[in-house]
Amino acid sequence: MFLLSPVATPTFAVAAAGAPSPAPSLRHRYRQVRGRAAMAAAALIKNLRVTKTGSGSKSLEEAHHRATDFFREACRALPSIMDRYNLYEVITLSELRRKVATEFRKHAHNTNPKVIDMLVFKGQEELQYCIDHSKQRHHLLSQYIIGRDGLTGDVHKLGETFHGESDFLKTFYRGNY
Repeated sequence: MFLLSPVATPTFAVAAAGAPSPAPSLRHRYRQVRGRAAMAAAALIKNLRVTKTGSGSKSLEEAHHRATDFFREACRALPSIMDRYNLYEVITLSELRRKVATEFRKHAHNTNPKVIDMLVFKGQEELQYCIDHSKQRHHLLSQYIIGRDGLTGDVHKLGETFHGESDFLKTFYRGNY
């Protein structure tokens, strides 16, 4: 369905000799803007298709091989991610590798190749977000460095050193980072 007629209409009126030509019509301007918006949307969609899914693993061994390859890829990308997000002041490279390995070990019990492929795909997507700097520093700190459980372990140590804290504050600190 066309909002504008598909027939080309002249956008400039014939000007008298020596007179300046009038501005383009609104219809012509609308077509220009709509064309640019379509090109920008196409470029955005092209950039969103960075992670390729490919065909699924046919066997459990192939799925494990893909997961191992992805783990190596993630470990190779960690130094650039640490530089990009300035994480050297918070965690060392070996500790961050250990955290990534822990995330992989959480799903070591999966034996369905489709599930393993799905987890690898989600991991590749997450890694691509980190490489593209789509996440902010506090996202990485809260998800991977501090962890999803928060600072509960450190709060217990904090409560032991500060004996004057109330029970309310101890439970409050356990619930928040």
